[in-house]
Amino acid sequence: MPVQQAEVAADGLDRRMALDLRDMDIVDTMKFLARKGDINIIVSKDVTGRVSLFLKNVTIKDALDIILLANNLAYEKRGDILYVMTENEYKMLHGENFKDTRKVKIINLKYAKPDSVFKTLDVLKSDIGKLIVDEESGAVALIDTPEKVAKMEAVIAILDQASLTKTFSLQYAKAKDVQSVLASRLDAKKTGSISADERNNQVIVTAFPERMKEAEELIKGMDKKTKQVLLEAKIIKVILSDDFDMGIDWDKVWMNAKDYGLNFVGNFAFPSSTSNFFKIGIGNDQTTGHNYSAIVKMLQEYGETRNLSSPSIAVINGEEAKIHVGRTEAYVTTTISTGSTTSSTAAQVTFLDVGVQLIVTPIINDDGYVTMNIKPEVSNVDSSLTYQIAPDVTNTVPLVARTIAETTIMVKDGMTIIIGGLRKDEKIKVVSKMPGLGDIPILGAFFRKTSEGVEKTEIVVFITPHIITGDVDVVDQTKKPKAARKYESE
Repeated sequence: MPVQQAEVAADGLDRRMALDLRDMDIVDTMKFLARKGDINIIVSKDVTGRVSLFLKNVTIKDALDIILLANNLAYEKRGDILYVMTENEYKMLHGENFKDTRKVKIINLKYAKPDSVFKTLDVLKSDIGKLIVDEESGAVALIDTPEKVAKMEAVIAILDQASLTKTFSLQYAKAKDVQSVLASRLDAKKTGSISADERNNQVIVTAFPERMKEAEELIKGMDKKTKQVLLEAKIIKVILSDDFDMGIDWDKVWMNAKDYGLNFVGNFAFPSSTSNFFKIGIGNDQTTGHNYSAIVKMLQEYGETRNLSSPSIAVINGEEAKIHVGRTEAYVTTTISTGSTTSSTAAQVTFLDVGVQLIVTPIINDDGYVTMNIKPEVSNVDSSLTYQIAPDVTNTVPLVARTIAETTIMVKDGMTIIIGGLRKDEKIKVVSKMPGLGDIPILGAFFRKTSEGVEKTEIVVFITPHIITGDVDVVDQTKKPKAARKYESE
């Protein structure tokens, strides 16, 4: 039976309970614990004092340790009985001090989260130390050597601070972007929180004072005026003559550029993953910044030149700008849905952009350079495909021939990029007729002949980026000398 009683006593000490003791006599407290744990406790007649304690969901043993250590009491086990005495009585019985030299300190947290405090203090406590955290009441009991308890108290004083909440109205940055950056520094470390108000473009930050300073600096660094660039483009179509049906000799164009007052700083082939006949050149007129007419004059040696478009488009830093010169083809596809007794036919119209497309994504740095991801494309409807989906229903879809390249290049503000080698063959109708007779209605058909031919063309694209501030007239700003523009952008 003694073994069974000892097991009952051990189980009783492990039972969890809540304590709300307000200036209660310590002897009455021992009686209360004995009844709750169904354990045997004998208290010495010299044990006196009063207890104030408020804990939830702690074991009876943890509560007993806190009460005894806080009141300079000792105890020993005699079978299944706990004998509680003063430290002096313990020394008289055993000739030595009670070995538990730990100190007890109970702190009620005001602001910090108990689980976060526990994780921090658990690293600081000694091997004989113990931490008891009550999540509901926010109480933390520190049981350790006096030196360790003092250190943990100092840490709690730092952690248990009132958080600040501030609302930041953003002028240029997007609230969602700022939130994603700050969340990794606040939410992940549980030192604060941030939420985004996208409607008003604001972020609300809650953090400790020191963390708030860090958040303010990060927001200030992100909420800067967005850089912009004006892209001046010119798209030239060269209808190649029979002598140059292989395309423009760009190496010769680069070599002859200086004869027209142009200074080309380099020419480059597109990456090997694309067609190797693409060429890109970077340069400018030493006096005016760029001289399209001089290049066009050189290109006229290879055939007829036509200006397809001269668009100018402004785009903010890091965003995509798209230029399309051509047409939108529409074709209809039919689908048939067959049920158990009936069938239905539905037609869908699909639109397809063909012609010359230019996609540019600029990145502007503080030194007046623009890094551009450039993706030119030349496409046209080459043929069509007809297929039958039912005895009396056919679909015809166009087959598109595409010439696509992509590269990334860095240029100085105001420098002109020339992209050549965008070749394509277009099917055309050629009409041969006798002068005068071929124009006669009805009878003229006997004096004219219509045949199909192939027109070989090459598209040349000029791109000149101008960094703009957005607060002055674009025309005035792009006409200023480069040095003045650089000074304004800084």
